[in-house]
Amino acid sequence: MAAHVFRTLTTSGALALFSWTLLSSGAARGVSVTGSTTQQTNASNQPALPPRQVRLKSPTVPYVWLRSVTTELGSSVLEILEAQELCLRGSRGRPGSERDAFCAEGLFTDEVPKHKVFVSGFFMDRTEVRVRDYQSCVAAQHCRVLRDSEGAERFFKPDDPVSMVTWFEAQAYCSFQGGRLPTEAEFERAARGVSRPVEADADQTVWRARLFPWGDLYNSHASNHGSPALLPPLGVSDEQALASDPSDGFEEKAPVGSFPWGATPEGILDLAGNVAEWVYDLYAPYPKPSASNVGAAPLIDPRGPATTESGMRVARGGHYKSTAAWLRGAARQAFVAETRSPTLGFRCAHDRAWDPEKRTP
Repeated sequence: MAAHVFRTLTTSGALALFSWTLLSSGAARGVSVTGSTTQQTNASNQPALPPRQVRLKSPTVPYVWLRSVTTELGSSVLEILEAQELCLRGSRGRPGSERDAFCAEGLFTDEVPKHKVFVSGFFMDRTEVRVRDYQSCVAAQHCRVLRDSEGAERFFKPDDPVSMVTWFEAQAYCSFQGGRLPTEAEFERAARGVSRPVEADADQTVWRARLFPWGDLYNSHASNHGSPALLPPLGVSDEQALASDPSDGFEEKAPVGSFPWGATPEGILDLAGNVAEWVYDLYAPYPKPSASNVGAAPLIDPRGPATTESGMRVARGGHYKSTAAWLRGAARQAFVAETRSPTLGFRCAHDRAWDPEKRTP
């Protein structure tokens, strides 16, 4: 066995390093490189073997860097009305009275007011944490064993996103990986990008971020989503009011990264659907504007309130039972921190020791 290393200049002038190992029963054969193929010969000048294509593939980086930005968190009144209409369109299978109750007025008002925030640069996991990733933390005795229940084995496939974990267990795993749960502001910044002018008239310019991780239009092929169940409306956080939709190719959870066309421009996957994701913040209404803070500087890296009466934590992104309105980047859900659900998972964020882009708004 012999290892060969070649250095060559790429078309851009950069130095590329090519390395592979040749296996043979005798002495290592000579290797000549022409373009993207290798030609093997031997010392006795026997006929050469046919050219062999060599494919060089970089491993997928598990983290994505998101630069520091000033953007807006939450929704405007107009965006709330659009979300309600999206909910009604996604609930056509329900009788009219139930549909109106399920998509009741005020359902998404916890997304207002829209407010400016500054989010420092950070790394975010490209995908949700997989079952196999979490099990490695269990094997290291840093994470609690996944709690099984009768008939729940199907939720623990190795490449599916891990679920059935509490907020505390998600936080413990991220700590084991040298990271943390992302804040609500970080998650929305990743899912929606940066606010941009989309409409203008003689009086004002309207600034909006993306509606979904992949863009402004809903695409049923871009996420593992759900549909309304034919049951009485039971509330936004009650999963019995929703059902999975196999038309996206999966009855329940899908292996992470199964919907590449739902990626953000930076390449982050599954920020909508599959499993909803715990974030760091305690759940509370956004701060209301007042005469004293109108036009104030943006909030810098908000982390939610220090305490709340309910102790509920925010989850973002929607899941495989969620309809389009809850797959929006601004949609919020809240759960008791001890909640375990097959529709609830997480991913981690990571800080860089030194951020060359570090700045303040």
